[in-house]
Amino acid sequence: MRRKSVWILLAILAVLLAVWAVSCSRSGKGGPKGGGEGEAESRMPEGREVDGAAQKAPGEGGGETEPDRLAGGGTGTLTYAVKETQQEYRADDGTPIFRAKLSWPAFDGDGEGIEEINRFFESWAQGKLAEYADAQNSTRQAALEVYRESRNSSWTGPWGESYGVEAVQTHGDYVSVLMTSFLEDGGAPGLPCREGHLFRLTDGQPVGICEMTGKNQEEWDRLLRERFSAAIREGDRALYYENALETLRTYDMRNAGCYLTETGIVFYLEPYEIAPYATGYVEVSVSYEDAGA
Repeated sequence: MRRKSVWILLAILAVLLAVWAVSCSRSGKGGPKGGGEGEAESRMPEGREVDGAAQKAPGEGGGETEPDRLAGGGTGTLTYAVKETQQEYRADDGTPIFRAKLSWPAFDGDGEGIEEINRFFESWAQGKLAEYADAQNSTRQAALEVYRESRNSSWTGPWGESYGVEAVQTHGDYVSVLMTSFLEDGGAPGLPCREGHLFRLTDGQPVGICEMTGKNQEEWDRLLRERFSAAIREGDRALYYENALETLRTYDMRNAGCYLTETGIVFYLEPYEIAPYATGYVEVSVSYEDAGA
């Protein structure tokens, strides 16, 4: 009799496990869904679909139109929080193919300048999401196409791109925001990138370094070529390409990025411009006095 009761209990447990497995499969938590050829994307049932992307529901690390406020920081007389949203894109068989994470600053305070800067970054975030939604030329679409071709052989997992707020600094009537991103495409070592934004606080308009300092572009070209060339000559030459100095002679210094610090302006060249990836960003600093700011 006892043995019969045990078998009945085991049968009930088996039924419960089967029901749980079906439930997980329908919710997308129990592994890839069956069917499909990877030619389209499907949404995650746990989130809200936006053009094929699953956006986390409020309270799950992201939001629909007002992402959660995270711990931010302050600089000078400005304080800011960091907004964030995350999205995951899947192939039609349920396999995650691309994950995007966006973070951007939200400045506290009133006034035309602050409001305009905040509008700029809200538009920036929406623009990034629109890029991912592009079915022709987006990084997300590239990941999907690679998955279609290699999922049965060399697919190494979902691609991902994340944007973060690296540094915020004020100087006089200006504020700079340095954004950093990192793209992982299943290979090594991934691709870093920076976006430097400089704003005038009075009206929140983006400005260039010439407007902030009063130096014209010719003056900046000459100064930056001198500073970058000196960094190569005085540093470890093995860190740079052999033709780095020659490249600098004709390099368009308008392509050099910059951001503000407490003591001056840092200018940088991206990896592969005059040095290999392992060297990282090549940076030089110009004091505010030398910059005329």
